[in-house]
Amino acid sequence: MISIINNECNFFFILYNIMKLDKLMPMNLNKPSPIHAMDIFNLYLVCVFMYFYIFKEKFGREQIFLILTFLLPVLHFSGRIFSKPRLYNVYHLILALYLIIVTMYSKDIDILIIILSILILTISTRRIYDGCLVRKYESRSSLTRNSFSEQLNWDWIFLSLALISLFKIYKIKI
Repeated sequence: MISIINNECNFFFILYNIMKLDKLMPMNLNKPSPIHAMDIFNLYLVCVFMYFYIFKEKFGREQIFLILTFLLPVLHFSGRIFSKPRLYNVYHLILALYLIIVTMYSKDIDILIIILSILILTISTRRIYDGCLVRKYESRSSLTRNSFSEQLNWDWIFLSLALISLFKIYKIKI
């Protein structure tokens, strides 16, 4: 009987503390600015690269895919530090090609999981920020703003790539 009362007291104590924390939280959370969202995204890529560089050695094309995972944040932060919007054009093109090529040609489950996470982040940020984050900061260039790229529905392309990578992960695990 005492343990039941004790458990109920613990439950109410925990509930009371949760309610106090709720009052400390702001009532509405603001999303980060698009450039800060890109910073977070690219810091994630750096962390992924460092993890695989330190703990898991990759060979062949998977090693090249992993190096490209590091090259993307280098381009982003270089463009940000040196205020070079042209670097975002290169970043944008390499990111799109990277996601397409790696999804199609990688047979390594680790790389496919990285690609899947990048695609999920890309799809979600496109929804949250009403379009591509990179496009908001790149300079006008025919490299990324041309009639061909404007005709493509990138939301469907990224979703298709995510499903392909998910299917490939499933096939590898079986």
